[in-house]
Amino acid sequence: MARKSKVRIPTEKGHLPGYFLHDTRAHRRMVLKKLAKKDTWEKIVKRLNVLYIYNKNKHPENAGKFKRDMQFIQKEYSPNYSSKKRSIKRSRKMSHKRSIKRSRKMSHKRSIKRSRKMSR
Repeated sequence: MARKSKVRIPTEKGHLPGYFLHDTRAHRRMVLKKLAKKDTWEKIVKRLNVLYIYNKNKHPENAGKFKRDMQFIQKEYSPNYSSKKRSIKRSRKMSHKRSIKRSRKMSHKRSIKRSRKMSR
């Protein structure tokens, strides 16, 4: 039987004043921009991340909203966020292409070996 994690991230109501999930996306983002002017954007991202983590299993649609809002704040205020994302995606694509090429080469070599064995 799997044990529940004993790590608990403390949360309190009112850390994101004016931010409600039932509001429209535009209104939520407007509130987040106002909060980013009062507080640091890193703290807002951390709070949204905690809410995302707590909701991802029982309420995935709410967790998705938290995650999208968190990514919005990161894109809006983090100077390095978009360049990091691109480099990660690019490296994944390249490694995938390399593995495909490698597997094609290996299968081609195997087929040549098999044909040589059959001709002997």
